[in-house]
Amino acid sequence: MKKMLVFLLAAGLFLTQAAVYAQSDQSAAKAPPPVSQPLVREGDLAVKLVEFLKIGTAKNEAEAETRLGAFGIAPKNGWIADYPVTPDIIGELQKAVSGAADAKRLPIGKEEALKAFRTATVEAGIPIVAELSGKYPETQPRCAESSAVDNYYSSEGPPAVTYCPPPPDYGYLYAWVPFPFFFDVFFFPGFFILHDFHKVIIINKTVVVVTNHVIDPKTKTVALIDPVKRGTGKGFITTSNRPRTGFASAEARKSAASIFERSRERMRSAHSRMRTGVERGAIPSGARGMSESSFRGNERSFSPPSMGGRDSFGAFRGGGFSGHGNPGR
Repeated sequence: MKKMLVFLLAAGLFLTQAAVYAQSDQSAAKAPPPVSQPLVREGDLAVKLVEFLKIGTAKNEAEAETRLGAFGIAPKNGWIADYPVTPDIIGELQKAVSGAADAKRLPIGKEEALKAFRTATVEAGIPIVAELSGKYPETQPRCAESSAVDNYYSSEGPPAVTYCPPPPDYGYLYAWVPFPFFFDVFFFPGFFILHDFHKVIIINKTVVVVTNHVIDPKTKTVALIDPVKRGTGKGFITTSNRPRTGFASAEARKSAASIFERSRERMRSAHSRMRTGVERGAIPSGARGMSESSFRGNERSFSPPSMGGRDSFGAFRGGGFSGHGNPGR
């Protein structure tokens, strides 16, 4: 009987340890964040926050932004509906929600308010927690395999916001914003964002725009939001005043040429595969008359707006705006 009891106790201990190791392995095997951060507009997050913070209702994003502003909840440079919610904006809103709760402006307590804010961001698709304590983990950021990153840039083009260094040829397109945050369980000391972007996406069957092209509140002209200076009050650069001198460095010219050549090579490869398919009968003969020029309408074209270089993961230096963007809004 004693032997049986000892055996059962040992078995129970073994199973407990196995469960602990399995949980640890599961955490270690968790997939890193996607190459491209999910694009969530500030306006869409504002609507969610009004609901989750229990401060009334909003019929649209303009009402939501105005209502939140009345409670002292807004990014440093104010709400910009079409701008993407980036980690630093999450940090600014997180701090604003905390301050509003401390000042008793919210109908709920601080702990509940921060929990509601976290729930809203997770539900919006950006599970980011700003690291505001100043005590950062020593662990290195975990990124997708370099081959997966390269394939993404080749097939989808450069993402507007990404947490890991872009491939070398694309580096000059990005600004590095040093803002520490957690994406789920993964820590990052900052993020990369395109100097110039204007993307049309579909959310809930609705076509929307995510862009850093805005109307400058002072000059009333189309401007770009500088992602690095965004919260300083000097984050608007008027497109008409941007220098248009082309590429600022030989490195940038070489990178742009490399991207363009790879794009042409993909088109040539696609044309060759189609021609082979027609010859083998795998593609309808009606496509036989298509030439390589037929594919060029699908090529991604990049108009690099700014120059910069990448010193290291934690030291990304941006540059001036010098491309010919397509002002939106």
